[in-house]
Amino acid sequence: MLATRTTIATIALILLSILHVNRNKFLAHPSLKILLLFHFLWIYLTNAHIIVDHLYSAYLLLTMGYQISENIRMIRIMLPVVWSHALITCITIVLYLIVLGNGISQWKLPLFEDSINSTFLQGIFMPI
Repeated sequence: MLATRTTIATIALILLSILHVNRNKFLAHPSLKILLLFHFLWIYLTNAHIIVDHLYSAYLLLTMGYQISENIRMIRIMLPVVWSHALITCITIVLYLIVLGNGISQWKLPLFEDSINSTFLQGIFMPI
């Protein structure tokens, strides 16, 4: 659809240019020459705008397609990081709940909560 409209606008510009070059053969009155000149300029600018707009749209479609494929590629690369982080966090939460369920003294609870940090495990498990 995009290529068809651009092609039609290009053909219209070529035919309009040929008509504009040969306008003296078809017109007798000077007022018609002025009218045809304004008509030529209006149609020329309209067709040029269509061509530029559609070519810009085609460029945007290509860049958007590239951006989407790049986003999908990055999601595939980052997915193991997300899964490992989620699994390590879930395992840590389960261990925390097990320890709290078995009972821990009020004096040891702050020490336990400070020592349960598991972010270093991600650096160990990610290369695996």
